[in-house]
Amino acid sequence: MNPFSLMRPRRTGPPTVSTAVFSSTDLFALLGGFDLGCFAASHGSVDMHVFEDRGIGPWRSALIERWAPTGLVDESGAPCPELAWALSPLSPPGSVVMDGDYITERHPIDRRTVAVCVDAAGERVTGIARARGGYRLVPFGPDRASWPARFERVFGLERSFQNSMWTQHYIEGDFRLDDESLADHLIGGERTAREYALEKGVDPEPLADLGRAFHNPFGGLTMRTLTAMNLTDCSFLEGLGYVLPHPVGGWPKSKVSGILPEKGFIMFNGCAPRRGYPEDWVKHSEFKSGSRFGGFDFIGEGMTLMDTVLTFCDYPEGD
Repeated sequence: MNPFSLMRPRRTGPPTVSTAVFSSTDLFALLGGFDLGCFAASHGSVDMHVFEDRGIGPWRSALIERWAPTGLVDESGAPCPELAWALSPLSPPGSVVMDGDYITERHPIDRRTVAVCVDAAGERVTGIARARGGYRLVPFGPDRASWPARFERVFGLERSFQNSMWTQHYIEGDFRLDDESLADHLIGGERTAREYALEKGVDPEPLADLGRAFHNPFGGLTMRTLTAMNLTDCSFLEGLGYVLPHPVGGWPKSKVSGILPEKGFIMFNGCAPRRGYPEDWVKHSEFKSGSRFGGFDFIGEGMTLMDTVLTFCDYPEGD
């Protein structure tokens, strides 16, 4: 089920920002390019050969024809204030969280259904979800206190996420993508989970408790994976004629979170620039491979899933 289906208002009149279903080319015309996560408007959904041949004009004309009568855009294609507010987090700089990874040559099929974008100042948040015929926008609104619950709802975790009885954070550098030792120790049960914690020099009780749940055939644990990128301090290609939020310099950070919502637990890995890296480090594979870290979080009382997923760690230099 699309996690946004519960959030759709009943259609009783003209489309609004929250009920309108925008096409990929609608969003490309509104944003002047791709969205922050290259999700709703991307190379996979927008025919760039058309753009190269005819520019953005035909798509803007179609946008105006479709949406100007509703008041969502004016006769020039500029969005109304409410739509402009909702769109602002979708353009760089900012951060994005998605229920899947970017399209690549190795992974050409886009299975993402939801993305949440946060502007660089952390003051505006908007979700995007696939819908029949396009994409819906779900602005989180100005009430920051409601954002954590909206975040859980967007990703379909509002019924399953529970804060942990523990609060614990662990991170280490020189992480390998094929390192599954934490998962293996948890699957092994309480004893092996405790051994892992002692090896890492942390209080063993939280992982031991989680190990018991892993070893319980009736534990009812589920796993959700969210991919996040922080592009608040980056440079991007210029002169393309459209926005392409792929960093070519600066200090981007990434984080992949494997969430066990029933236990308020996240195991994560990601990349962050190390001390002394050049500003164009993202262009060099050797720097990227040396920037990987991994760890885990128990999300205790007073913490939120949204804040934890969107906390982008510095690389642990070990000093």
